[in-house]
Amino acid sequence: MDLEPKLVVLLLGVLEGFVMTAVSKPLIRRRTKRNIWYGFRVPKTLASDEVWYPANAYAGKELYIAGRVIIAASFMMLLLVPLAPTSIIVGAVTGVTFVALTRALVRSFVYLRKL
Repeated sequence: MDLEPKLVVLLLGVLEGFVMTAVSKPLIRRRTKRNIWYGFRVPKTLASDEVWYPANAYAGKELYIAGRVIIAASFMMLLLVPLAPTSIIVGAVTGVTFVALTRALVRSFVYLRKL
């Protein structure tokens, strides 16, 4: 049984989660000024600081949660490594990532509508 590809996929999932939590922190702390490169960038947030900061703080919190979920799921999948084929591990990491990010994005847009 070849464990290496499965472990690489899980390590990438953990790394992906850590990157998401790291990039979310300046947004949560409201340290990111309006810009066209980084943050929750839609016309409404780019139009004013009064919308930019609360929307990005909320989106940052959602991104942080998504990152933590991906990290936790990747570690939990270590239990499946000896049992599941590589394609299942890849699909699971991809699925968790997709669901976590979709949840964060939808919740961020719902919050934005309230501003």
